[in-house]
Amino acid sequence: MTPMRKEIRTFPMDTDQLLRELEYWLEYWQGLGVHSCTALFGFAWGIEYYPGVEWTPEEVPLNQLMAKIKEVTALECSGLGDNDLFLTVAGHEFQFCHESDIHISFQKDSEATDHFYRRWRDLGLKPSEWFKNESSGPGMRVRYE
Repeated sequence: MTPMRKEIRTFPMDTDQLLRELEYWLEYWQGLGVHSCTALFGFAWGIEYYPGVEWTPEEVPLNQLMAKIKEVTALECSGLGDNDLFLTVAGHEFQFCHESDIHISFQKDSEATDHFYRRWRDLGLKPSEWFKNESSGPGMRVRYE
């Protein structure tokens, strides 16, 4: 039996804090020796960025991710916090959400999920962890700070 997916969500934050969390995210994974992630530019970035109706995730070197985000933002779209950015590393999908919060979707607890949960708790971002119901969003809450 496949374990149920989980999701950790923060409370919304301002654009500067969201950017700091993205920069921290990069530092964290680079510190573990990770060199790239899979990126998908969601709504509304995706409308301008992808040439057709199919939006395809792409492999992006971590040291080029901020430049890629700047390139996509320059396409007449607003920036981080107003659009969805999905970044996947080591089985963890981080969504820098258009609602100015962050979600981590994952199958199995890990040092990374615990690390970000503790970080966000300590920053006052009130993380909560949920079993994820794929058809209707979060299901039963696991923990909340």
